[in-house]
Amino acid sequence: MNKEELIFVKLAENIGSGFHKMINGWDSHYHLKPLIEGDFDFYKITFPTTQKTTQKTTQKTTQKIIALIEENPKITRKELAVVTGLTEDGIKYHLKKMQDESIIKRIGPDKGGYWEVVRK
Repeated sequence: MNKEELIFVKLAENIGSGFHKMINGWDSHYHLKPLIEGDFDFYKITFPTTQKTTQKTTQKTTQKIIALIEENPKITRKELAVVTGLTEDGIKYHLKKMQDESIIKRIGPDKGGYWEVVRK
């Protein structure tokens, strides 16, 4: 066996090694088993969610954003995205939703203004 063949064999041994971590992690966090479909040359894994799962995640995100705003009222969307791991569009969505629900409000302009938590 030449060096290239040996490298290929070692790489092939590790293919798919993360599947069990994703599946077990999803099951332990959401208590939902992913649906696995496939054949010899492909796999399709569907990670199911429920309305309850979505609400729980949204509540956690909202609470995290509130805590960050309380810590720094002048925090930017970009900074919120970095800290929370969401995209800036995701942060924009959550901030708009929180404003519509009168949880937070913006005082002043986009540049130079700040956030105020109205209710938790």
